[in-house]
Amino acid sequence: MSAVRSVALTSVVLALQCAAQSPIPSAFFAVSAVRADYPKVNMGTLAHNEFAWETIERSRGKFNFQSFDDYMAAVQAHGLVDPSTNTANMAMTLAAGTPGWAVADQSTCSSGTGGLTVCTAPPDNIQDWKDFLTAVIAHYNGKIQPHIKYYELWNEFNVSLWWTGSNAQMVALAQAAYPIVHQDHYSLLLTPSVAGPVGTVAANSGVTWMTAYLQAGGSKYADGGAWHGYIAAQSGINPFPMPEQDTTSGCKAFVGCYGSIITKATQMRAVFDQNGLSGKPMFQTEGSWGNMTVTDPDTQVAWVARYMLLQAGLRSTLNLQMAAWFTWGGGTTFGWGDIETAALEPNAAGYAASQVYNWVVGATITQPCSGDSTGLWTCTLTRPGGYVGRAFWSENGPITLINDASLQYRDLAGNTNLLPTFGGAITVGSNPILVENNPSGGSTPAPVITLVANAAGEVPLIAPNTWLEIKGFNLSPPGDTRIWQGADFVNSQLPTQLDQVSVTVNGKNAYIYYISPTQVNILTPPDAMQGPVQIQLTNGGALSAPVTVSTASVSTSLFAFNGGPYVAARHADFSLLGPARLYAGLTTPAKPGETVLLYANGFGPTSSAVVAGSTTQSGSLSPLPVIQIGGATASVVFAGLVAPGQFQFNVVVPPTLADGDQPITVSYSGQTTQSGTLLTVQH
Repeated sequence: MSAVRSVALTSVVLALQCAAQSPIPSAFFAVSAVRADYPKVNMGTLAHNEFAWETIERSRGKFNFQSFDDYMAAVQAHGLVDPSTNTANMAMTLAAGTPGWAVADQSTCSSGTGGLTVCTAPPDNIQDWKDFLTAVIAHYNGKIQPHIKYYELWNEFNVSLWWTGSNAQMVALAQAAYPIVHQDHYSLLLTPSVAGPVGTVAANSGVTWMTAYLQAGGSKYADGGAWHGYIAAQSGINPFPMPEQDTTSGCKAFVGCYGSIITKATQMRAVFDQNGLSGKPMFQTEGSWGNMTVTDPDTQVAWVARYMLLQAGLRSTLNLQMAAWFTWGGGTTFGWGDIETAALEPNAAGYAASQVYNWVVGATITQPCSGDSTGLWTCTLTRPGGYVGRAFWSENGPITLINDASLQYRDLAGNTNLLPTFGGAITVGSNPILVENNPSGGSTPAPVITLVANAAGEVPLIAPNTWLEIKGFNLSPPGDTRIWQGADFVNSQLPTQLDQVSVTVNGKNAYIYYISPTQVNILTPPDAMQGPVQIQLTNGGALSAPVTVSTASVSTSLFAFNGGPYVAARHADFSLLGPARLYAGLTTPAKPGETVLLYANGFGPTSSAVVAGSTTQSGSLSPLPVIQIGGATASVVFAGLVAPGQFQFNVVVPPTLADGDQPITVSYSGQTTQSGTLLTVQH
């Protein structure tokens, strides 16, 4: 029989009101990428991808940043670059071995990425290391490329596959790296990471190794601590532990089973606090179930969701500032933490990861998730306006909960389910659910906003007369997804509500183009904005908590087909422009010397004042924007508004361009549109 519990959300509200903790930012959740395959799950940081030294400097003094620049372009295109500092929420693991050309004694060397020889010994001449680091920092300097926020010194230095040098030699590498990385004031240098068990039983204990490294002097050269979140060995463990389990019947604690994600985080925090990094953040920079250790799809869904929730619950008490998943890349062939299909789309576990991201980002979790004697685990989330949610799952079979205060619950498939009335029962199993109250009262769930961003560039910066996307949940009635229709326009005015969904920006009505339970697209009012402003959404009388967003006179972006990478464009005859494969039979490439039409968003005031709510907009920009295609400056014939919030640029494609996909950017009023957009050229 299942245990019976009461769900009393109201009982926790008063206890949490006095806790002054910050909401969990999107950057907390990170995903690694390999094989040039950018993750298609919700995340706020791109965790490390291929290891940097062996990838960038394949022979002494010859640096090729292309693969990392490609990742950077994707990061920019997905809005993970802070526009105020041009800093990317991106991590780079500087090394996981020394390139063979830097080591004379090849006894520790083997074949690495792309056949390059990589050694576990340190470089013979530390100047090679310094030269590599200098080149990296000079390249990702905020001018050539955005700053990179996090640099991890070395990968898993307690594992002989990656390092066989001494602590003194690793400290010497850190001492050399610290001043070079700190030439960039927007970057942080983290310790080398540790993997494997915690505790003190195993010889390769991350606790033992990190303690010795910090005591050897490593604490002087780190802005934070790095560790990897694998919780068991990659073979011979059956059953494999769930994220909250220290051990199972199939392994020995702190040997084959490394410690739960809670135990690992808690012990690593103690190591950092007791050995020179007290008060500095720590980062879980790589973790998952590992290499094909959890293969059942249903178990994968539960595993990834519990893993993410448990780490989110540790952020405030342990100063854990990143929870990274390894990895996304190459469909189902890479093996490690696969959460995608062979078609490079999220599988059920990948979709579940995005749901947990939506549940947690913007919420505050003041205390760690906790389990009781029955195996019921609870994580409590709050948001402004009185919202309280509790994520539940059961470690030991189904548990029945009796509802006495809550309105609805969410599941990992993205469904929102109304709860039975007072005294009704729901069953909690292995998969977490999120049970929510209704702070606005009544029967309509309160909408929750998790993101406000430029609809094309996805940068969290807004401007007047600009198309925005608002993401979250309960944003429209269940199942209500549509765009505006002719009947929504009254007296030739843009609609300010669709099906009782409305939005205010700085207290003024926005214009509603698209609604769905998880995303609403709006056009901001044309009135000038100064400083941060508040955005609120109403759904059927239920009001969201206000969300504060930054403003500017412009928030520039290029519209792109299907979100990118190909820029939304037409030929002069208004036929669609793009590679022939984009829309078979409809799109054709641009020809050098041809005048093409590009479409853009957020370029600010024009020569004609915009009338609020009007279905027609016009006027030209002055001065004209600077448009670069394939590195060449294009001639701009016209730039101005042609429809509500829609700018059109008539541009002559530079005649010198080669065939192929050419990068395209537009610079105007101190801003540049998102990187990663392409225009296809064919003679």
